[in-house]
Amino acid sequence: MNTTGASTFTAIRVLGLAGILAWALSASAAQAVEIKLATVAPDGSSWMQEMRAGAAEIRERTADRVIIKFYPGGVMGSDSQVLRKIRVGQLHGGAFTGSGLGGRYAGLNLYGIPLLFESLEEVDFVRERIDPILADGLEQAGFVSFGFVEGGFAQIMANEPI
Repeated sequence: MNTTGASTFTAIRVLGLAGILAWALSASAAQAVEIKLATVAPDGSSWMQEMRAGAAEIRERTADRVIIKFYPGGVMGSDSQVLRKIRVGQLHGGAFTGSGLGGRYAGLNLYGIPLLFESLEEVDFVRERIDPILADGLEQAGFVSFGFVEGGFAQIMANEPI
């Protein structure tokens, strides 16, 4: 695994592409499908750039039969509001923060613990073993995961020296 995020994004894009293609191809071939996804990730961020690149690839590979529409930057609300909108059918999915889904599956809170890891190598070692367990936990909680992205180390800051 690569903690720069590039390999993680590529893996997510490939997994997402495979899942969406399988779903779309099971739908009517003559009818275009629009998939609405929301996230708090800012428009223009590396996360959105990668998601848009994946969406363009999906659109191309499906000959415009699958179009992904993004709602970035929290315009659809917080993670909990996006989950509610998915439940009522206003959205089809989203890209969530660990804390945003942590209430639905507590295992996701693991990576947000400050000072848990000492190096990126340690993060890679743990993620190779734990990510599949977290994906299974999400599935048991009723979610389908296309993968996890890294957001960097948690930082502790203070106005006074500690």
